[in-house]
Amino acid sequence: MNDYDKTFPVNIAGIQRSLPIIEIKPGLRIAILNILGDTELVQAASKALSNMLGALEYSVLVLLKPKVYPWLMPCQ
Repeated sequence: MNDYDKTFPVNIAGIQRSLPIIEIKPGLRIAILNILGDTELVQAASKALSNMLGALEYSVLVLLKPKVYPWLMPCQ
């Protein structure tokens, strides 16, 4: 069995996904979450994030540029 056959189950905002586990160097494996194109997951997570942020007082939200667009678009 290679590393692409192994997965890690995760539940994000009620959406279940099986993340592939990839060996990035000998002895170090990580689960990969690719949100680009996963509209169901992004919409559910964005709604949950919006609900959590609604309870906080803040002036600025800082996110990494390549990943920010899918998360913020459903919040508009």
